[in-house]
Parts: sequence; C-alpha cells; structure tokens
Amino acid sequence: AGLTTTPVAIDFPFAKFDLGFHFGRRDGAIVCQLEFSRDLFDDDTVDALLARLVTLARHTTADPERPLCDLDILPAEERALVVDGFNATATPHDCRRVISRLVLDRAAAAPDLPAILGDGTLSYRDFARRAGRVARRLVEAGVRPGEVVAVCLPRSADMVVAIHGILMAGAAYAPLAADQPAARLAGMLDDLACPVVLADADTRALVVGNGRRVLDACDGLADEPLCLGEPDGLAYVIFTSGST
Repeated sequence: AGLTTTPVAIDFPFAKFDLGFHFGRRDGAIVCQLEFSRDLFDDDTVDALLARLVTLARHTTADPERPLCDLDILPAEERALVVDGFNATATPHDCRRVISRLVLDRAAAAPDLPAILGDGTLSYRDFARRAGRVARRLVEAGVRPGEVVAVCLPRSADMVVAIHGILMAGAAYAPLAADQPAARLAGMLDDLACPVVLADADTRALVVGNGRRVLDACDGLADEPLCLGEPDGLAYVIFTSGST
C-alpha cells in the first residue's frame, strides 16, 4: 500500500525484434513506441509506417462502424504519389513505327553504345548488322512478311539477335525451349507449320525433320539491316501451359 511507481525510459543498444509496436496508456491517451532494427529499416521508412498507423487510427475513431476493408491507411500525400505520381507514365509514342525501325534509329543515333551486355558485348551498330545478316538469310530462304519462324536457342546474345533478325524480315518469332520433351517440341513445330527454324549446333538435332529448313543463327557474320515489318503485322507466337 502506498507504493508509487514511475516509468523510466531505458535505451537499448539493439532491437529485440526486427519491428515491434508497443502500445500503452498515458494521461488518458494511447501511446505507441516503435522498435526497429536499423539493419533493415531507415528513419524515413519508419516515419512512413507511423504516418500510416496514425491515418488508420484517425479513420477508425472517426467512424467506428466502418468496415475494415473501407478504412484508409495511406496519408493523402502518399496516396496521391502512389495513385497518381507512380502511374504518370504516359509517353507519346508513334505506334506506326515497328520495333526494327526503333532499333535502327538507335543504331544510327548512337552506334557505339552497348546494345547487349552479358555473354559478349554488342554495340548497336554490330547488333543491327548481325540481326540484318539473320534477316537476309531468312529472306533468301523464302520467309515472307507475316510468316512464323521458330527459334530454338539458349538465352544469349545470339537469341536476341535471332529474334530481331526475324522481325527485320517482317516475320513473327516463336520461341521454343530446348529443354522441352522431344514430343512436345515436335508437336509445337507441327502446329506452327513453319518451314524455317533458327537453331545452333547444340539444338539443331532437336528441330530437324518434316522438311523443315534449319538455319544456324550463330555464324557471327554481319550484313546491312532490313526493315520489312508492318505495324499491324504478326510479331510473336507463344505456346503456354494454359495458365497464361
């Protein structure tokens, strides 16, 4: 009896939890202390979390009967940023310009800048000329705008060159994964009914047959680019698992 207690603030040199909200009552109000690990959160992030908590609390007390799903959690400034600011991505674009033309324009404007980084760097000039080589070989093989050319290549610079070469020829590309079962690959090729397939030395044996002409997409040679595609032409055919 007659015992009086006084809370004493103690500074801990570490956080016991990654993120902790501690609530209590003081002078008729509910107070919150937020504990956080500085290895995971900075001050701005924590301030934003607290601002959302305050916003939620204000809306809850202002209308206690309001369903939880209808309560606002974002402060007005942050909501404006998320809803309007992040989505202000409209950019004027000429949709009548095909992909190949955009690549060639870039190659003309900055020929020495890198177009592909990774397993071998290609400048825009070299990239356009190698894709041009693929395009001209496809045209020589009888591929016409609007037709489909299958591509069976590993993910690499050669695959990107092959795809853009097909587009330069005005055709559409259909990617085929080399790790598919043989029966699945054969079925996709039959469905595509495309007479020309681009492959390399490792994937060639997977796509030969049924009178198909298999071209090596990785000879590394260059030629003048083409741009035979049309804005409304077919560009891409994909086989999915059915969940897409």
